[in-house]
Amino acid sequence: MMQRPKRSNFYGLNPHKQFLQATFWVAFFVLSLSVVLYANDPSSEEIRSLWVVRYSMISPESIDHTLETASNLGFNNVFLQVRGRGDAYYSSQIVPRGRFLTDPDFDSLSYAVEKGHALGLKVHAWLNMFLVWSSPELPKDTTHLFLAHPDWLDESRNRKQNVEPNFVNGSGGTPRFISPAAKGVTDHFVTVLIEILDQYDVDGIHLDYVRLADLDYGYHSDSESQFVLKYGLRPDNIIKVGNRDEIVFLQSEWDRIRRESVTDFMRTYSEVVIANKPDCILSVAVKPNPSVAKNRYFQEWDLWLAEGLVDYVVPMNYATEMSEFQNHLSNIEVEVQRKYNRSIIMGLAVFNQSPESAAEKLKSLSSLNYAGYSVFSWNALQDSLESYSPFLDSMKSKR
Repeated sequence: MMQRPKRSNFYGLNPHKQFLQATFWVAFFVLSLSVVLYANDPSSEEIRSLWVVRYSMISPESIDHTLETASNLGFNNVFLQVRGRGDAYYSSQIVPRGRFLTDPDFDSLSYAVEKGHALGLKVHAWLNMFLVWSSPELPKDTTHLFLAHPDWLDESRNRKQNVEPNFVNGSGGTPRFISPAAKGVTDHFVTVLIEILDQYDVDGIHLDYVRLADLDYGYHSDSESQFVLKYGLRPDNIIKVGNRDEIVFLQSEWDRIRRESVTDFMRTYSEVVIANKPDCILSVAVKPNPSVAKNRYFQEWDLWLAEGLVDYVVPMNYATEMSEFQNHLSNIEVEVQRKYNRSIIMGLAVFNQSPESAAEKLKSLSSLNYAGYSVFSWNALQDSLESYSPFLDSMKSKR
């Protein structure tokens, strides 16, 4: 029969020695526990993440090359885009299959998770949320949200379905956002999320485009009806109210309703992740200036941190000029409490500037206590890895 281990002779000591020994062991225990917790805390290791756009998620060969190179370069996390424009780069019973996948039987996310874990990488499923289409051509699959739910498409103040200027000027396509306030949208995205959490051993869910298209959007009828019910007029008629103070008040209320539609979506998503896979990391790519994010795009990410809705925000600080890059950092410093720095992964760009310029920006983060950084994107790096050696060397010097 197994016997209990004998007690130590602690109680044979005199009271003073008992106190000294107790103090010593309590201090030793607390110190040891702190060391263990810190060693096992993901935030104790710098996060070095890489965004991987869906074009590199289409075959075993492309995934092998991407993840092996990422690991060799020193990245320890990858954001793999598995939802680009309302499509699925994984096996889904809900979302139409991504058009760049040619093998109907290939499950790119399953393959990438297994490969990434074998390489010691944390794998995050990256999903573009409210942006659902941007091609000049219509989706071919009739189950695509753009075709199946035109009633979910957001609208602008002048009743036009939303258009984001940067997209129009770039590709000629018209980007389409759906409204988070539209009835049925949140429920749909919850089923999308649960399917991924149930089927894949992902380390994290990384969200993008959790915002409105721009300042003049969010005029979906389901959003407007909330305002009409409370104030008796449509939000596009606010300017017709005679009293200036009343105009300011009503506009702030309309902005609040639009902002809360986005935040309420995040609250639901956070609850679903915790309920279904509590150890799964939830992160969101956000606009880098907190005020602009909140007041122009209705993306109140500082509140998301304060409410604990996300584990990390990833400000997309893609500025080419160092002065603008630093300005975004300063705005975060002023507008977001320092206690949330360890919940910030700073986003850096390599696609729109020289490797030397990107390296300079990476070095400038050394004095800040962020959780780490994320690079946009692998698809830019892979075209000329040798030419990016100044940036990659800067990565090594930070480790």
